[in-house]
Amino acid sequence: MHLVARFFPEGDPRVDDVCDFVERLKQRTAEYTPPVTWIPGANAVETILVGELHYLKHENTGTLFDANVRARTYDDCDLQKRSIYRAAQDYMSSPLGLCSEPLVWQRLREVEFQCPECRGTDIQLGGGSKAAWADMVCPCGTFFEIKTVNKWVMKGVVNRNQLRGGSYKYFGAQRRHDVKHYMLVVPKEGRNVLLKRIKYVQPKIDAKLLAFHKCAPEEASLKSHAVLERDTRNLFIGHPLDDYEQECKYIASTLLRLFFAHDARIIQKCWKYGKKNVTSG
Repeated sequence: MHLVARFFPEGDPRVDDVCDFVERLKQRTAEYTPPVTWIPGANAVETILVGELHYLKHENTGTLFDANVRARTYDDCDLQKRSIYRAAQDYMSSPLGLCSEPLVWQRLREVEFQCPECRGTDIQLGGGSKAAWADMVCPCGTFFEIKTVNKWVMKGVVNRNQLRGGSYKYFGAQRRHDVKHYMLVVPKEGRNVLLKRIKYVQPKIDAKLLAFHKCAPEEASLKSHAVLERDTRNLFIGHPLDDYEQECKYIASTLLRLFFAHDARIIQKCWKYGKKNVTSG
């Protein structure tokens, strides 16, 4: 487990503890259920973003943390508590990855994309980050992960056939149910959108995982490093996404205010009421 050891001084006894923690995470099982799919309409981007905000505000009611991903040693790995509003604000500050999913799906419909496993065209949109490894799905049991990347990440895909992925446990659970996985790589700057089959994934050890091990192990989630097949299929030539990204940020910031404005007013009223009582007392 050399990736763990590099965060510690040589001979540090805590290395074994972290390795055991990682192994326990790898053994966690996840129930496999087909994702709920839907056909995006004119409000596809807003629908995805609303779903993400709803999850942050209503479903994830536990304490939210922000990992110090710049940490270089185990002792530097800390989690900072954030309000749910701050967590949503940070999470929605870069919405292009989510917003590009319906854009890619619609383009694939236009070019009559066929599933590489069954040649069917009834490809459905999975819908947001809650559909792990299933941004798009085919009824035959083939899942497609969409990754929007910059030119530097694209070089790693082309030269090394590797890319970061999502949840390690969900990938494993899906593979146990004979799901076939493919990666669609979308260059942010435009050019060819690539399709590659995912060969396998490896658990990803980084400062964020170590921070959770140190401060909140019950919240830890093991991410993945995806290794792709060498064979590549060019699907279509995409447009540069800079302007589209700005539109997505505007939509995300608007929805953020709409979802949290009521809570913000309550907090302000409580603060003013408390201040008034302190002053009068």
